[in-house]
Amino acid sequence: MKPPKIRNRIAGDFRARILSGALAEGSRLPTEKEMSHHLGIARETLREVLSRLEEEGLVERIPGKGTFVASRKRAGSVLSFLLPCADILADRIGYANSVITRELLCGVITEGAKRNCRVETLALSPANRNDDIDPRVLAHLDSSSRVVVFSLWYRTIFERLEKSGCRAALLTLGNENDDPPLRRYTDQWLHFRNDVPALLKTADRFLRAECDCRKTAVIDPTLQGLDKGPFDLMPRFRYPKQYSLWTPEDREHFRRQLAACWKKERFDGLLLKVSELPSVDFSRSLAFNCGLPDSVRIVTSGEGPYNTRLLPHTPALRCDFRSAGTQIVRELTNPEYHPRKIQLESFLDSCQS
Repeated sequence: MKPPKIRNRIAGDFRARILSGALAEGSRLPTEKEMSHHLGIARETLREVLSRLEEEGLVERIPGKGTFVASRKRAGSVLSFLLPCADILADRIGYANSVITRELLCGVITEGAKRNCRVETLALSPANRNDDIDPRVLAHLDSSSRVVVFSLWYRTIFERLEKSGCRAALLTLGNENDDPPLRRYTDQWLHFRNDVPALLKTADRFLRAECDCRKTAVIDPTLQGLDKGPFDLMPRFRYPKQYSLWTPEDREHFRRQLAACWKKERFDGLLLKVSELPSVDFSRSLAFNCGLPDSVRIVTSGEGPYNTRLLPHTPALRCDFRSAGTQIVRELTNPEYHPRKIQLESFLDSCQS
């Protein structure tokens, strides 16, 4: 992942200092000329940073008087949406976590606005590493905080969240749904998770009933180690540790594994989670791009672009993450809040008109 732009870094520094109290509420910031000189950036860049902070409700710019740290007491409730790094929201073809994060955040912002809640995004690591977290970003969290967490990438800060006494909503998928060592934390929070047995049943039924498949397989690293359900096969594959950031060599190796598996097992129906593919021919099918014959019918899992951009369109199993974001806000702001597990519903987008 590329290093965050300088404006993201500077905005993050200001945000951390404001939320930690290092910059007191109501205090006046230096002039734009002084700040741009001190930071070594152009005034235009500084103004973009200040505009972003103003949109987040962290500063207030008063013409003729200057820029001031906004009072948090005047704002409504604050919803803290955790990000691994600021760059996660950038558009990336095939980077499923970016797509899910954007959809989830959109739902949180929309419902938060209806409930007079301000949404703050907290980018935890400039390096996008969960062992390199900036503790200042979390310093302001307390028992009045409402925190949204997507995936177990954030496991290294669970203890900090627990100690803060905040309300938290965690969303996980696949084999992240049950992690015994983390139960001490997740049992205290709202835990949104997808219904894996229902997901497998839906995909297998579609492949057999709609596509006349006789032998079905599921290949998805997020389901590795779980029961294969109604599928005939769940072949073991070697997946890179960072599935979403595969190198071209990793992707080619995966494609070779997939082709070899088909030659051995001769399945004709496949539930597949795919990484970004090198040299994708968007005029050809996903099967072709994966090195499989077009006779293999594929349903994708995850939020990649393959069901909309490849021709013919590829059916996909999806979750409505925008609606999940809406429900998370309702639960976190409910006066009768109580920790519980909530199933995300999956649906099959068959791309048929």
